[in-house]
Amino acid sequence: MTLRLNTKASRAIHHVKMSARHILKARFWRGHGVHSPYVYRLVRHVISVNDIPGASRAEAYRKAVLSSSRPLQKSSFGATADSGASTTLGRMARSNGASRSEGYLLARLAADLKPASILELGTSTGLSTAHLAAACPDALVVSLEGDEQIAAAARENLASHGFSNVNVLTGNIDDTLSDAIALLPDSRVAFAFIDANHTFEATLRYFNVLIDNAAPHAILVFDDIYWSKPMTSAWHAIVADPRVKTSIELNGVGIAIVRQGCQKEHFLLRN
Repeated sequence: MTLRLNTKASRAIHHVKMSARHILKARFWRGHGVHSPYVYRLVRHVISVNDIPGASRAEAYRKAVLSSSRPLQKSSFGATADSGASTTLGRMARSNGASRSEGYLLARLAADLKPASILELGTSTGLSTAHLAAACPDALVVSLEGDEQIAAAARENLASHGFSNVNVLTGNIDDTLSDAIALLPDSRVAFAFIDANHTFEATLRYFNVLIDNAAPHAILVFDDIYWSKPMTSAWHAIVADPRVKTSIELNGVGIAIVRQGCQKEHFLLRN
């Protein structure tokens, strides 16, 4: 118990330090000063805007899940696995689910790219899944969740809210990721959201599989890059990878973009 508390405290301290660093060093608010036409358009007309594709459907799902009293046992997967502890779907959504602002960001990024398919690593309660599926109703959304009961709850709730374009796969992501990619058109990853096992090793394993199967101009969005020192180190390794040509760092979210034939650039943006 003491070790767990110490680890939790160290993560919290790291998160505060990195967030403060971001506030002090981030530039290019709303695209001002960005010389890359591609990134300027992305910041000015996607990241910084208020229009939310599919907002009403995603909000209806969010409201239902946050108020759910469906009993659950905490997952045995991930960096903070706490198998056996009881909770509810609503409490899990409030503590672990994507925030409204993050869901909106994902929705705008995905809708702008207009991918034929979306891959999500870490379904959890399906909040981010709903935003992605609502923003891109014609895209196949394949979402991976390690815990069977959590996956079942998300699968049932998404179906009851009419998200017929979502396929939730269950099992250890290291085992299911290749199968998920095989379901995608041309077995290529166009857009992926990674919010799964928050360890250095797992994050880089996921990244390498995704980048090896990435479509031209693919976008990989990494959540919680300031969650812990290992997660931040993993993000820095991703930024340094020569296969990532453009990287954008928001406060806690990292966006890695595959763009052929362009100069490698990294942007630390205010948001």
